[in-house]
Amino acid sequence: MRIAVIMLTTIKIDPNSHLYKKGHLSPNHRRLIQYKDGFLKFIKLIRKYNFDTYIIDNSTPLEELDNNIKKFINDNGYVYLNNTPNHLGKYNKGVGLIQAWHDNLELIAKYDYIIHYEPRMQMTEDCVISQFVKNPGNYFRKRMRLPGLETGFFIIDSRSLLRYLIKSDEELINMCKKQISIESDIHQFLLKNNIKINLVEKLGVDWITYYNSIRSL
Repeated sequence: MRIAVIMLTTIKIDPNSHLYKKGHLSPNHRRLIQYKDGFLKFIKLIRKYNFDTYIIDNSTPLEELDNNIKKFINDNGYVYLNNTPNHLGKYNKGVGLIQAWHDNLELIAKYDYIIHYEPRMQMTEDCVISQFVKNPGNYFRKRMRLPGLETGFFIIDSRSLLRYLIKSDEELINMCKKQISIESDIHQFLLKNNIKINLVEKLGVDWITYYNSIRSL
């Protein structure tokens, strides 16, 4: 069974972007600290599984990365790709994720399962990964206060993800205009297509909010 971890990142936000100027995104100096901490906690718990791991960033070439992050990538043999623009992601963060996945369809197709992980989170335990290894399948957690599924960390079979990514530019623009969240959109896709998912009570991660508080998921 072929498994890949794909971490989609925007390590440095364009300060002129729509969402950044509206105050919907964490400041760049804080993001850098979160990425450093998140990468380190992730590798401590995941190293033993030896998954192929890719960091796909839409903002910063490898040679311009912070030295500590660059060292982390090189020391762990991770593949760093800076091959996706962030045009619509400036207006809708979920659409930015879809665009990044879409730009790497051939990579996704090489694997049976994709572990999507947002490395600004801090992994506290590998409970979901260990469940998945014992019982492969699609793993998600429902959002608590809003409709949809958490999309900072989930596991999905590549065929389902590739089907989800069949979206026209018009559909993506519509998601931006109507502010349709990826959390709701991917949930509706899974329900509509009768794709089985395993719902977990916790993901074993801490999410650092915009206000720098911690939300355990």
